[in-house]
Amino acid sequence: MFNWLQEKSRQFSDRIYLLDPTRSVTYKENFETIKKIMGRLKSISPQGKVVFIGPGSIEVYQLYFAVTALNAIWIPIDYRFDRDFINEILTKLEPSLVIYDSTFFDLESILPNLSFQNTKLTTIFQNLASQEECIFVEEMSDPIISAYLTSGSTGTCKIVLHRLKATLEHAKATADRYPFTAESRLFNPRHIFHVSGAFPLTTLMECGGCIVIPASTSYENLNGESMNDWADVMFRNNVTHASFFPAEMYAYTRFIARSPELKPPKFQRITTGGEVIEFTDLVSTARVFAENRYLYDFLWWVYPYLGDGILFALFNRVYEVLYNQTVQITTTYGATELICNAIANDSRSGPDPRGSGIALGSLKAIIVDEQGKELPHDGISVGRLEFSGDSIASGYLVPNEEVLHPHFYRTNDLAAISPNGRVTFYGRVDDLITLPGIENKINPVILQREINKTPGIQASIVFAHHNKLHAAIKIMAGANQDTIIQSIKNNSKLSLIATTSFWEVFPHLSGGKTDKKSIMDSIDQGKAPTIVIDSSEQTLNSRMSFCNIF
Repeated sequence: MFNWLQEKSRQFSDRIYLLDPTRSVTYKENFETIKKIMGRLKSISPQGKVVFIGPGSIEVYQLYFAVTALNAIWIPIDYRFDRDFINEILTKLEPSLVIYDSTFFDLESILPNLSFQNTKLTTIFQNLASQEECIFVEEMSDPIISAYLTSGSTGTCKIVLHRLKATLEHAKATADRYPFTAESRLFNPRHIFHVSGAFPLTTLMECGGCIVIPASTSYENLNGESMNDWADVMFRNNVTHASFFPAEMYAYTRFIARSPELKPPKFQRITTGGEVIEFTDLVSTARVFAENRYLYDFLWWVYPYLGDGILFALFNRVYEVLYNQTVQITTTYGATELICNAIANDSRSGPDPRGSGIALGSLKAIIVDEQGKELPHDGISVGRLEFSGDSIASGYLVPNEEVLHPHFYRTNDLAAISPNGRVTFYGRVDDLITLPGIENKINPVILQREINKTPGIQASIVFAHHNKLHAAIKIMAGANQDTIIQSIKNNSKLSLIATTSFWEVFPHLSGGKTDKKSIMDSIDQGKAPTIVIDSSEQTLNSRMSFCNIF
């Protein structure tokens, strides 16, 4: 890692690598600081665990690279986690050193009897100019350089290990797919959560691009000052690439619609998503960033009749006319065990807004049935998604967890794969629905896509509620609810939908996923208009069953 950092600092010496609201740091300056931090931390043994608790900042990024260059293991922990949980995970990790940002987190208040070494972030950087540099690093063939704390969808805490080879391989694969330039400015409000992965830090350094960092205080409220801070730093630094969770993208575009003077003039790419991105979020983003509102107001009404890919192309065309360049909408699917993003989807490689895209780099995607038998890549067979490739992480740090299979990593996601390698996401195995009296499990994503074909519907969520199948529907302004209900009744594929509620905006969790529990609570409390559908007592069509052709 040290040699790689040195090479990149020479290659892009005078380019700006890190920008925050008040400072800028070049590649050369960044590397010089990293060497001094290494000197301060040189007592940390190879593969020693260094935990950091706090939000992202220029200092945190420099600290991350210094720790990994020492062949120690960098483990970031979100300071907003429950204090008892932090206490528990630190006890389990037994770290060599805990570094924390005391502005946001007081370690001593939750751990009065500390059994491990700890220090404040400011202490690491005090009098750093006089610190002797450390450039000697013991060679290791493929060290673990970072670990990522995740609970995934299971709620079980895991710490996924990332090795040097996999991290750099993924950075190169991402850079090859989406190259950055010296003028590239990437804004990502979730920096601290990506510090342990290949994107954006390692990917940007691989390309010589620049990271724009929001103020540490702007992480909290998506509907308050955060949006103003984010929009201001993006506008002033002429951000060209933005990476959002869907909920963040939605909040930001709503803010920009009210404050167009803070809109960055030339986006090259907007990256969002994962499997949770809603197609209409892309449409609303297009309406904000492309100034021809009449065209997009028209498309907002007619897009169900045009086909999924048309808006990508039109968005790019309108942006090209207005700004003399295209803007690339990219949706990504990420699995922590695959370093970060595993699949990317964009308009250049053939738009598929309801799909997830094509695997990155050396990663190979397959689908298997419940017995592990590989299914054909015909675009219609749905199975469990598995990956193989160089950028798969090495395993878990938490005891008693099964280490990742050396050849294939088995996800908990359902997908279909087309002959050209394009992966389309069909939900998760643990989201399959079992209803009383129905033999086959129900895949809600397949039903959602059928519902979304109905004119007037922007998006839908299907889930079990009180042992019945419920559809929460987000409709377009002016759409007729009675007409939509009649369309659902007349569709034999939707015969098991028993109740429906109508929404203007779905509630979201902080990570961007739809908050189904909040929807259920609102329905139970009578806060959402709910209609009971007299569904016929048909058995579930076999075309809807797990791993069959649908």
